[in-house]
Amino acid sequence: LVPPLVALWPQLHTTVGEAVHGPAVAAVLAEPTAPVAGRLRLAHDLGGRLAEFHGQDAVTAPGWSAADQLAALVAMLPAARICDPGTADRMAGLLDLLAAGAPDTSTEVLAHGAFRAGQVIRSEDGRLVFLDTDGVRRCDQGRDLGNALAHLRWQTIRHPGQRAVLRRAEQALLAGYVERRPVADPTALTWW
Repeated sequence: LVPPLVALWPQLHTTVGEAVHGPAVAAVLAEPTAPVAGRLRLAHDLGGRLAEFHGQDAVTAPGWSAADQLAALVAMLPAARICDPGTADRMAGLLDLLAAGAPDTSTEVLAHGAFRAGQVIRSEDGRLVFLDTDGVRRCDQGRDLGNALAHLRWQTIRHPGQRAVLRRAEQALLAGYVERRPVADPTALTWW
């Protein structure tokens, strides 16, 4: 699932893995000349690989809760206020809504922490390899899955000509995940 480790600096929360040659999955999913069926199969496989990553029970890692996520976002408000007070006000309103609807329960898994199709390489031999796993945490499965789906949605904005395929890729990713691991709380997934 991840490249072999070359170096580790725990005090800096940094790992270095062997180079993996191949395109980022995000680039392949948005490539207009790539066959649609192949892109949807890749999104499905990506969901399945994420479910496998979430199934790694033997790994210990620090926790990350909905409250931690909210605190991290609130910490960004002062910088947002300096850049654009109006946007900061809207962000504060959104954070109030998120705080009011924060999930009570958690289906805790080993999570990547910044998972999206751009953090996965399709190697030259066809394997899907996760990059940048130095932020791994034990947290709700919705954190990674929701982040992956949100980034695919963002790709539909950046590549409007690929909107229909990328929306189908969202569903394929979710289907690939659910085939290997159930989504315990769809409400929590929506929140994340």
